[in-house]
Amino acid sequence: MLLLASAPIFLFITRQMDGPAQLFLFALMPFAVFEHVLFLVAILLETGARWLGPSEMPVARTFDQADALVARKQYAEAEAAYRAELRADPACLEALLRLCRLLEQIGRPEESVRELSAAHEAALHDAPHQDAKPRRERLLCLTFALGDVLVERLEDSARACAVYERTLQVLFGCPEADPLRDRIKALDAVNYRSISEAAEAAQPSRLTL
Repeated sequence: MLLLASAPIFLFITRQMDGPAQLFLFALMPFAVFEHVLFLVAILLETGARWLGPSEMPVARTFDQADALVARKQYAEAEAAYRAELRADPACLEALLRLCRLLEQIGRPEESVRELSAAHEAALHDAPHQDAKPRRERLLCLTFALGDVLVERLEDSARACAVYERTLQVLFGCPEADPLRDRIKALDAVNYRSISEAAEAAQPSRLTL
């Protein structure tokens, strides 16, 4: 539209000039056309940005909103926000971990264990079929998260050890398996001390004559 509107003005000006001036003006004409094209592109981009709205990713906005709800102790609303994100993207590990941390924070570690156990079970079956590092890292992250809840919240080191051993069977031979072996050794030592202490406590006291 602007280009068409300016065309009569351009022709009128060129008629008032002599030959060399006309040649110089015609030489500049492509630059004027290019400027008009850039102006139209800028208008289209601005219009599209207004129609599409903010450029932030929906996931980031969801997490920001849920985190703010946690900070305000609106735990039910925050839980709903995390679960909504998981419904939209069931494979979103960050949403799952945030949800489970919230459940632990508000005194529901058993529910956190259920959520993590389901994801861990799925990752165990998924990892062997896809020899890809991201899948192994996902399995390892879920293993450690589940083990931490079992040990620190439920004080169930035996079950945590079983979780580590199952993951170790899948990741056997992979470099990611080394931290699992360290955790299993540490838990075995704790369990052995607990069993020894319990056995000593169960023994009848000897009577001295």
